Amino acid sequence: MQFARVDPFSHEVLCLHGAGDVGLVWAQVARKLRDGLKGHVIISVDLRGHGGALVDERLDESLRLQRLLPDVMSILRCIEERLPEKGLILCGHSMGGALAARAAAEAFKSKPPLPVRAVVLLEAVEGTAAETIPRSIAWMQARPRNFKSLEDAISWSLSSGMLTDPQAAKENIPLRLHCEADGELLWSWITDVSKASGCWPEWFDGVSSLFVSLPVPKLLLVGSVDRMDAALEAAHMQGRFRLEVIPHPGHYIHEDRADEVAEAPDAASCYACLPKLCWESCN
Repeated sequence: MQFARVDPFSHEVLCLHGAGDVGLVWAQVARKLRDGLKGHVIISVDLRGHGGALVDERLDESLRLQRLLPDVMSILRCIEERLPEKGLILCGHSMGGALAARAAAEAFKSKPPLPVRAVVLLEAVEGTAAETIPRSIAWMQARPRNFKSLEDAISWSLSSGMLTDPQAAKENIPLRLHCEADGELLWSWITDVSKASGCWPEWFDGVSSLFVSLPVPKLLLVGSVDRMDAALEAAHMQGRFRLEVIPHPGHYIHEDRADEVAEAPDAASCYACLPKLCWESCN
């Protein structure tokens, strides 16, 4: 668990990464948020089966919703115990966004309820995820299993279109890899998410309606309005959440466009001006 600290504390922003990633891919966004949100604590974690949180079980077991969601709830309780009387803001990308929405819903059921004050999702849209799962699986299975050097991995991430920003690739691709010395020195993915493709649908099932129903300020960031599903389009027209579109052709918007993700006016309002947004809360 990584903390970016500033004093005095105001809110904790818990950032949850997507499948196959690690907590530190939020570092660029966290630096910007730390500078702009005085008094906040920015927290990122490696979720089960990722980074430093590998466990002795099959990946398709580690990444089941029944495993991941209790882990996130434990993290929320840990944060509440270590930093009491501070509001929690849940922010997640893709799989992490689905977990953020589900964790917020569970937090309100807790006794006493955990103090979730806002939820921010990036590229976590149920309908779009369902449509693109076959293509995502094919892409994961087709990508190189290993690389001879970190430089090769970084170059591949840019040439393949996985990332578009060279600095983001330089910082974040090595975090996703580990070194294997089996005769030849190779760098391979820490988490081969294609081995857990059967878990993907359950992450997103029902998450759009769940997100809309949360009784707190909500913000959705996407790279294109075309990525909205019908449920979210209808809810947005009713003013039930804020939408920020940051034009981007790929999936990793928070890595390639960290400045805009962190500095988007609606995002800053959602993070730092929660009382102003209370009227938008959905019962």
